[in-house]
Amino acid sequence: MGFYNRLFLAIFVLLIAATNKDMVVKAIKWCQVPSQHIALCSDFCSDVCRFYEGAVSGDCSGFQCYCTIAC
Repeated sequence: MGFYNRLFLAIFVLLIAATNKDMVVKAIKWCQVPSQHIALCSDFCSDVCRFYEGAVSGDCSGFQCYCTIAC
């Protein structure tokens, strides 16, 4: 049973990593918008951060900062 538990955990972690990467790429693409959309963009990036980064560390400052700069 231990082997299957580890296998499931490995697959689960890989799935999360793949989804996370996809969302971060989407966030970066969304951030590359005209300057009048900066507020929209940083809200979107903050939501992405809260969902992924906040669940892990609770700290979104670097992620938000990066996305705001990308705008």
